[in-house]
Amino acid sequence: MSISLKSEVVRFRDDSELVVTEATWPVAMHLQELQEHAEANPLEDTVSQIFNVVIYPKLAACSTGAVPDLETALSMPSTEVDKWYFAVKRINPDWFEALEKMSEEMIARAAEKKELKPIESILDS
Repeated sequence: MSISLKSEVVRFRDDSELVVTEATWPVAMHLQELQEHAEANPLEDTVSQIFNVVIYPKLAACSTGAVPDLETALSMPSTEVDKWYFAVKRINPDWFEALEKMSEEMIARAAEKKELKPIESILDS
């Protein structure tokens, strides 16, 4: 029995390509290994380390082809990384649920501290 996996080709502006594929058990294990390696080998710069631990493993784990290494990914224009990020998010959305929930909670806490109105109420005004 063969089950087809969702996949998407990402083409960068230098014409290199990679293929993002739906997660399988081996891909999930690779993701875990990449995350553990990133945590065990912290970068000096906080922003780079967050990318190293939270974002890059998700991008690299399910990608094949011309996969940029961490250093290259960090130096790429954000529009190029965004192509890759959003392809991975479309193909493996469950990998991003916790990250989105954490972002929503952080925004809510910031709004409470500063007594900010939720964005919806601002837009409705």
